[in-house]
Amino acid sequence: MSSGTKTPENAVAVVGTDTGVGKTVVTAGLVGWLREEGYDARAVKPVQTGYPPDDDAAFVADACGTERAATCCRRLEPALA
Repeated sequence: MSSGTKTPENAVAVVGTDTGVGKTVVTAGLVGWLREEGYDARAVKPVQTGYPPDDDAAFVADACGTERAATCCRRLEPALA
């Protein structure tokens, strides 16, 4: 890329078997670290249930200091888990 931003060649999946186990916090830390290292890293949440008040993509974006750090494709209410 001409901007000097590195593009990751791989994808990483952060998974867990329950709600509230820290997946979003780990994701925010990982994406934030990669962005600090110059990668154009982004968290992708395919579906968010319990919206609002739960908004994992917004949490990651806030933690990383940019909306470009996270994307949510679809938000559903109420929580399904």
